[in-house]
Amino acid sequence: MGSWDRAPSERLVPTLHSLWQWAEQWVPEDPALARRDPSVIVFWLQHRVDRTALPSRQVAIQFGVHLDTSDREWLLLASGAEPEVCQQDPGIDEDRYVFVEADADALYPISRGEHSWNQALAAGSVQLFGAPELVSALPRWFLPTRPADQAVRPSHQRGPRMADPVLAG
Repeated sequence: MGSWDRAPSERLVPTLHSLWQWAEQWVPEDPALARRDPSVIVFWLQHRVDRTALPSRQVAIQFGVHLDTSDREWLLLASGAEPEVCQQDPGIDEDRYVFVEADADALYPISRGEHSWNQALAAGSVQLFGAPELVSALPRWFLPTRPADQAVRPSHQRGPRMADPVLAG
């Protein structure tokens, strides 16, 4: 089946992935934005999901970021499905939830691939609640941390990694 046999929205997926990779490389980050709007962190976490390690049954990860008790977001994960961010409780079976309690400062480095879930759990900056088998599996549902030389650099350190193109004048 050729690329023209797919729905128009499916043909956009490679382009969108390419744009995401470009933005992660070149768009400056603002950690303060993540503190003000924790949905940014959940969005970044959505892109750090290891699709090869997801559970067969759908799981909802509820993020309770310590800003306001109404600040709740859910990340739905299941093998064979794209990770999905929800602004409202998805209402799946109660035993399919993992509850994440943390502040934005603790989740930020995880979302950027600078620290692992296990590091944050060991430090006590992140707490997980729910069915024990889901709680213990959650760290494996995300990509491992990046080597230091590949980590996303803070905005004050951002800049070209290769020579700037020379514009013909």
